[in-house]
Amino acid sequence: MAFKLIVFIGILIAVAVLGVRAYRSSVRGFEARQPSSGPCDGDSN
Repeated sequence: MAFKLIVFIGILIAVAVLGVRAYRSSVRGFEARQPSSGPCDGDSN
């Protein structure tokens, strides 16, 4: 039971890390495609 729980948590962490990386790369590419001349377009993460 504990082994299944550890594997499940590991998969959740892996999915979260990959999702955050894909999200950051997509956001970075989207900002690169957009013209960076707009109001309130600072680095407000």
